Amino acid sequence: MFSATGINNETADITLNGGVKGFAISALPEKYADITPQSVSSSVVVNNLPLQSIISSLAQAALGGSSQNPEQTQKDVAGLVSLPDTLTAAKTAINVKESTFKSPALETRFTGAAKADSLAVYKATAGFDLVFTGLDALMQKYAGEMDTNGTATNSSRDLIMFLTPLQMMGQQETAPNGATSRKYHFELTQDGKMLINGADMAMLKSMFESSLALQSKTEPQNPPQEKKL
Repeated sequence: MFSATGINNETADITLNGGVKGFAISALPEKYADITPQSVSSSVVVNNLPLQSIISSLAQAALGGSSQNPEQTQKDVAGLVSLPDTLTAAKTAINVKESTFKSPALETRFTGAAKADSLAVYKATAGFDLVFTGLDALMQKYAGEMDTNGTATNSSRDLIMFLTPLQMMGQQETAPNGATSRKYHFELTQDGKMLINGADMAMLKSMFESSLALQSKTEPQNPPQEKKL
């Protein structure tokens, strides 16, 4: 559902609500069935959007691109460049009320907000929370599928390699239903830092990639086949 108020005013509020239930992604391999979403819902609100100013700037830039007057073209481009200042002055913000993705083994919830800030490195600041409920139980299930040598089966090896570092990075919490959840707080600061649970994302990305590389190296290798004479 889409709704908007104040479209003809200085600023507008836009609401987007939607959801889908009971869908399947047949193209994915069967081993991903546990984590493939079967229902999705989302509620997003954009507050104080200077829609008229944005439309005017875009229209002027489009028309200015075909103008033979360099001075006019510069003015039109300057209008686009000043959009962050326009959004900041209007106090434009995006609020994700709640977006959920439900699969047989995982429930994912995403909430948070971002607001325009012309003084920020990326012209915005933001804070979002991503919560996985059921991740620990899923990892226990995969651990139970290991063979007698403690080696993951082919069907779960790829998932374990991906989910293990993801589990380690998450802050452990207890969901309202008593299940264990993992929370990831994403933050974009005014000085351009991107953080997950207070740690620098670049560092965590490096750790994540190193973990995947290490796990791939420790995977059992199939013994070479003897050549028959």
